[in-house]
Amino acid sequence: MTRLEALIKAREIVDAMATNGRGYQDGVKFADKIAATERYARFLLGDDENESEV
Repeated sequence: MTRLEALIKAREIVDAMATNGRGYQDGVKFADKIAATERYARFLLGDDENESEV
């Protein structure tokens, strides 16, 4: 998986997790979404540097 593919997939995962049943992202902070996307992308790439933080 390339870095771009990991970022795209991570964004899909985070967006799906942040969206409620009505299709809104009420109360979701932009900075939290960015941080979560970065963590998921690192995980998908096999970067275990930050593994202990999870």
